[in-house]
Amino acid sequence: MKRLLLFSISTLFSIVLNAQGYDYALGLRVNDYAAGITYKKFISEKNALDFTLNSDFDNGFGLTGLYEIHEPSGITPGLNWYYGCGGHIGLWSGNYGQGFGNYSVIGLGVDGVVGIEYVVGPIPFAFSIDYIPSFSLYNQTKPKNYPENWDWDRSWTEFGFRNWTIGVKYTFGGSQNEEVK
Repeated sequence: MKRLLLFSISTLFSIVLNAQGYDYALGLRVNDYAAGITYKKFISEKNALDFTLNSDFDNGFGLTGLYEIHEPSGITPGLNWYYGCGGHIGLWSGNYGQGFGNYSVIGLGVDGVVGIEYVVGPIPFAFSIDYIPSFSLYNQTKPKNYPENWDWDRSWTEFGFRNWTIGVKYTFGGSQNEEVK
């Protein structure tokens, strides 16, 4: 009887654990200064590619690509933590003011990521909170009306330490989207 009970519990536990996975997801990721559409694709059981196309809703947009390694939290089924790295590119423009005209900026950089994600078993949604520190290189174009005899060096580097994001994704594939028989 104990073996039957143990077998039943382990079978149910494995069904619940398997119901937490997904193949890919589409959603929204936001922080305090930008929002973006995110697409995550698992390339193996634990490894995923995560892309976010974001905008600051003012004058620019960017694309971030991350390689993530997912691990179970050990706290509850469906709660995983992940870590990884990647890169980004950003483009934006603005007006330099004082009659100098418009400028544009390009930024390239590398990113790290660490976060947690909860995949809701009975419904196809995943919720996440992550931290994405970055290092960026920027180059700004010289405004059209900027005086030729003035020096111009608008290249700089920056560490970004304040990028905490929250996300919600609709998941596709995997056993939680299939009817349990």
